[in-house]
Amino acid sequence: MGTVKLAYVDAFKMGGVWRYYFRRSRKHKRIPLPGRPGDAEFMRAYETALAASGAKGPPRHLTVAGSFSALALAYYRSGSFQGLKASTQGTYRGIIDRFCATVGKNGNTFGQNRVATIKTSHVYEIIDSAVIKSGPAAANNLLKVLRVILDFAVKHDWRIDNPAIGVDWIENKTDGFATWSDDERRQFESVHPSGSKARLAYSLLFYTAQRRGDVVKLGRQHVTNDTLRFKQSKTGVSLSIPIHPKLKIELEASKCSNNLTFLLTKWDKPYSVAGFGNWFRDMCNQAGLPHLSAHGLRKATAKRLAESGRSPHEIQALTGHKTLAQVTHYTAAASQEKMARQAIKYLDDD
Repeated sequence: MGTVKLAYVDAFKMGGVWRYYFRRSRKHKRIPLPGRPGDAEFMRAYETALAASGAKGPPRHLTVAGSFSALALAYYRSGSFQGLKASTQGTYRGIIDRFCATVGKNGNTFGQNRVATIKTSHVYEIIDSAVIKSGPAAANNLLKVLRVILDFAVKHDWRIDNPAIGVDWIENKTDGFATWSDDERRQFESVHPSGSKARLAYSLLFYTAQRRGDVVKLGRQHVTNDTLRFKQSKTGVSLSIPIHPKLKIELEASKCSNNLTFLLTKWDKPYSVAGFGNWFRDMCNQAGLPHLSAHGLRKATAKRLAESGRSPHEIQALTGHKTLAQVTHYTAAASQEKMARQAIKYLDDD
């Protein structure tokens, strides 16, 4: 049944097949339920049995038919969800699970609320609350995922409309992750010397311009003739990136060039994406740079290349962005004054 439990449902594995039964208590008979939790047929039979049993309501941590938690369970088992990349699944599931566990004004969790009764006004209240609690970016992420799962609800007859459609995005005046300056990079290098794991991680991030989700997967199998060859997890873009001399020094100094993943935890296991991000932020803290993160190094690489006069196409070849518009977004932090000084030289009369 996974991590989500349905109230009054018993599960038994017989002949390698899971079978499910509704049973209000030991005094009541078991009622067989067809299919699996989350299936439309199962949920209809479950709701009928629940109503017939006269149950006043299940414990708050359990899921009932028609609730948002039940919708989440159905969505997780759907082809729509299973077809997403593993990283996207993890992101969506984290947002949905946190939403379902949040307690609303009525004292119930949002997961207990019935999908059919959610109104656009409720979505506005949810998003406004998310802004106060977690900020504009998190609120917009929640709105995005609510639109997705409620669209799933419409397609599967849980309701006739999507109340999250039309809800305004929250204006978020931020440039996102802070871009590392040259001075900040030198400060990090001074604290984490050559040969350290922190320096290797830093070098992999800066000299490949890749996301942390790809950096944690890089290993010896991706190296051919001093070139890293791999497919990006997020975009599916295949890249061939020459190993920068400074990165090569760190790979050799760390004695990890034969590992299936260059970066390992203290237990000699590969990092998860989130685990690596948290660890690298600790390394930034140690260097007196608490405002910086792994992703900011990717932006720093694009910025440095833009300032050196490299074309958007050249930068795109390294970062792997699918469109030049995305490259422009990352290079927007390039030094305007420095590039203007370079450009002004070409205004002299012939």
